This record gives sequence, structure tokens and C-alpha cells, in this order.
Amino acid sequence: MISNIDLLLGLRNGAGQRPLRMIGLSAALVLAAAAAGMLASHPGLPSYLVTAAAAIMVAAVIFAYDLAAVLIGWIAVEGIAYPFIRFPPHHDIATLDRFVILALGAALLFTPTQRLPRESRRLGWAFAIFAAVYGVRAVLTHQLPLPSGPNGGPLSVYQPEASWLDDALLPCIVFFVAARTMTNMRWRTAAKAFIVLGTSVGLLGIMEWAFGFELATLSGHQPYIDPGAGVIRAGGPYADPLGYGAVLIICIAVTLYWLQTQKARGVAAAALGIQLVALGPTYTKTVWAAALVAIIIAVGLRRRMSSRTLFVAIAVAVIAFVLYSFAQSSSAVSTRTSASVTSNNALGRVDDYVEGFQVVKQHYLAGVGVGNFGPAEQLVPSVTIGNVSTNVAAAHDTFLAVLGEVGLVGFIPLIWLVYSGAGVIRASRRYATTAEEIIFGAAVLAASVGYLILSLPFNELLESPPTILLALLWGAAAARLRAREPGVISQAQPSIESSPA
Repeated sequence: MISNIDLLLGLRNGAGQRPLRMIGLSAALVLAAAAAGMLASHPGLPSYLVTAAAAIMVAAVIFAYDLAAVLIGWIAVEGIAYPFIRFPPHHDIATLDRFVILALGAALLFTPTQRLPRESRRLGWAFAIFAAVYGVRAVLTHQLPLPSGPNGGPLSVYQPEASWLDDALLPCIVFFVAARTMTNMRWRTAAKAFIVLGTSVGLLGIMEWAFGFELATLSGHQPYIDPGAGVIRAGGPYADPLGYGAVLIICIAVTLYWLQTQKARGVAAAALGIQLVALGPTYTKTVWAAALVAIIIAVGLRRRMSSRTLFVAIAVAVIAFVLYSFAQSSSAVSTRTSASVTSNNALGRVDDYVEGFQVVKQHYLAGVGVGNFGPAEQLVPSVTIGNVSTNVAAAHDTFLAVLGEVGLVGFIPLIWLVYSGAGVIRASRRYATTAEEIIFGAAVLAASVGYLILSLPFNELLESPPTILLALLWGAAAARLRAREPGVISQAQPSIESSPA
């Protein structure tokens, strides 16, 4: 009986893992007993926190048996589960993302560490330092009153800590889990999970557009209503179209990888079609542009830019122009892409940037605090350029948001994080020897560039799911570098027949 329990919990999966998991199991039992006692005598927030910690520890001991399987399963169900699996309903206190990823992070403590190569170690340190600095600033944040407007309203006193959890800690944990576990064989399974995610999320967005319902309120948010175009921009299961579009772009890059390297291309092609169609109802030009660039990179780029890249770029541009010609018959599309709307949006962004830099100038060292950029921007003199003034107090740029809210102490680690991520992608492409490895590198680069394009006019850190998924891709790339080190058995895939151009 004891042997069966040990086997179930994975305690016999290696001599070095057994004492670590025994410690985790003991901690989980102690926390569970404490939670039961606290709930019985003094129900309240402390009791709920201890209960949550006990549940996470129990899950961590179980997850430690196979971290990769749990991570891959989470990828596949994340989109469908996002609006539905949460407690309490219509809030983001306890969600599937937070529970699973925090349990995976705790499970890392009960599994043996593995030395990563130089590029991967540098990226790991960058993730850890950025998460640590962001967390300290979140704890020390004194919340300012929210800006006026339809999205204004009271926030939880723990909102800065919640933002740190979603924006920095969860991506950091996912990176380390993927970097430790994502072998080439497991990556193929993870790629299928990405295809399932993109298809499910895309179908939800298409159904929202076709049948007129929305899912944003299920997660405690409001649907993104565009008064100018007279439409609700589809966000699928997420809060707004930016997170939805970024998830689709990442999944499109992985789906294109599968189409070029694996079998069962018919199913992948159908999934790709759904994901591409699902981008339309976002009615967001930046999402469309980022998707086009990502497709060109994923299909047209091999070791370097070449005639293949140019040919793919021309082909994608022609197809996009034809589709746009048909889409112009839609009043919403024609309004969103009109010259006046585009010009006003551009001038409004410039207004935001000027006002944002005034905020940065006053709080350049440690920032105004996590989540305080919008309220702080309302306290600086307003700017009007070309008779267009900004109507939204927010940082329309990821880097400007971090610089304004966390200051140079957070901005410098963020730049190091981006630089280190680029280093891992570059190393993956440089050391690639098979066509599959080259195409994998192009897919990761495509997803990263698409995310970066969205990060320049928007604060993409606020969109938690795509940030976590991108961290997972970087972790997979880091794991591949580890597999190439001497003494590590690599589950390399055979080269595909067609050699890269």
C-alpha cells in the first residue's frame, strides 16, 4: 500500500526527488490541518489564504510527478477555462491560471535543479530579477484614485500585488518550468496544445461576433465597445481584444511551425484558417499588422532574410489586400481603417506619450507605483496636438508603463529581459542544424516580434495570458539549448525532407 502511494505521488521517481517531495507532502498536510482549524474557528481572509496555500501545496506534490504534462494540459484548456473556472464568479481572485502555475512553481522546489546553458541562465536571471523588483514595488505601492471614465471604479487594495502576480511572477514561473522540462519530444505535444488553444479561443471570438454575446463580464470585466465603429470588439474569453489577438498570434506562429514540420497538416491547416478568421472581429489594426509580420517571419524566414522572405512578404501582402478589399464593405472595418480615425489615433498616442514622459520625469527612479500610471497622468498638464487630445489616461506602451510605474529600477531589468530573450532566440537559430530546428527558431521569433509590435502602442503586460505563453515559448527555446550541451541526451527530431531555403 505504501509503495502504491509513493508511486502515485511520484516519490519513487528518483532517489534525489523523494526527500524533496516528502517535505512538500508534509508541508501540505500541515497547511491543510491549519486551514481546517482556522476555517472552523475564524473564517475570513487569513483562513482562505491558508486554505489556498494548502491546496497549492497538495497540487504541487502531485504536479511534481510530471511538470511538463501539467503545463501542456494547461495550455490546451486555458482559453476555454479562462472565463469559467474562477472563484468567486466574475472575479479574478482564484483562477485556473493562478492555481495551476503557482502549484507548478511550488513543484519546482521539489524537483532536482538542472544547470542551464549560458544564454538560458542569463534569461532566467533576467526573469527572476524583473519579477522580484516588480514585486517589491507592488508591495510598496500606495494606490492613487482611479481616473474618471467608464472603466473607473474601486479596485481591490491588493490590486498592485495581483498585477505583479499576473504580469511578472506567473510568466517567470512558466519560463523556468518550460526550460527544465520541454524536451523536443514534449515540445511536439506542446505544439498540439497550442493549436487546440488557438482554435478554441478563435471559435469563441467568431461566435461572439456572429451571435452577439460576450464573455468578458464572466471574468469581471466589461466588453470593449467601440462607439465610433458601433461594434463590440471581440475578445474571445479574455477581457479585451488585445490579449485575445496576442494569444491568437502566438498560436498562429506555432501552427505554422507544425504545418511546415509535422504530419496531419489537414487538421493544422483547418485550425490555422479558424485562427486567421478570428483575428477579424478584433477590429484592431495593430493586431492585424502584427499577425501579418508574424506570418511572414514564420513562413518566409530561415537562417537569414532571402528571396524566400521577399516572396512570402509579397504573397502575404497581396492576400491581405484582397481580403481587405472585400472587408471594406463592412461599415465597422471601413470606419476603423479610415484616414481620419487612423490620424486621430496616432495623434492621441503622441499626446499620451508626451503626458507619460511628464509622469516619468517626476518619478524616474522608482516610478509612481504599480497601477498608478493612469491616475498620475491626470495630475500632469494635458497636451493637445493637432486639435486632438487624449481621452484615456493610460500608458499606451509597455516600456513607458514600466518606466512610469516602477521607474529605472524596473525598466533596466525589463530591457535586460528583452535583450536576454533575444539572445536565446538568436542562439536557437544559430545552433540549429536541422530544418525543424530552424523553423522552430523562426516560429519563436515570429511570436516574439508579434508580441513586441503590440507592446509598442499598448501596455501588453496587462494582458496576462499572452505574456505567459510567450514566456513558455522562450522556456522551450532555452530547453532546446540545454539539450545540445555535452552529456545531455537530446530527443532530436529527424530533419524534414525539404531543406530550408
